[in-house]
Amino acid sequence: MRRRINRKRKLKRLFRVKNDDDVPDIVTILLATGAIVGAAGTTFGAVAAHQNAQYQADLASRNASIADNDAAIARQQATYNEQMTRRKNLMLMGQQEAAIGASGVAFSGTPLDLLEETVKFGEMEALIERFGGEYKAQSLSIGAESNRMQSQALKTSGRTALTSGAITAVGQGLTASTGYMNQKSLLRS
Repeated sequence: MRRRINRKRKLKRLFRVKNDDDVPDIVTILLATGAIVGAAGTTFGAVAAHQNAQYQADLASRNASIADNDAAIARQQATYNEQMTRRKNLMLMGQQEAAIGASGVAFSGTPLDLLEETVKFGEMEALIERFGGEYKAQSLSIGAESNRMQSQALKTSGRTALTSGAITAVGQGLTASTGYMNQKSLLRS
């Protein structure tokens, strides 16, 4: 019993209150202010986290678009390189045929084998160009998909931050009201 009286006296001295009716009002004000400040801080933090997640998600989406464009360019460049390789090989074959024709040798045996090898190696070069470009394009496409997935994860993270912040702010308000009720019952006793 004596402890309760001492607590009550300490509270009165702390808040410089002269009678018991004034104490709950000051305590109420302090608890309400604390709850409002805490809830506001939590809310601002949650909004900032949400905005940051949205910004990061937008960056990831832009990076995905850039990677998609780069993949398309890589495919176009590979197609061009493939066509240029085939042209170069056709010109080489033409030079070989002209040289064979000018020498008076028949298009059979070794000269024919030479032309066949030129065709084979030329086609392999063209296909290597195509494969290299497609490989690069696929790599860029995978990067674009990864950026899209990251964007979605960041958007979800932002929504979660808002929800968590709202729940925490409500919890802080409930904690403050519980503290007030405990203070009120302590002062009455």
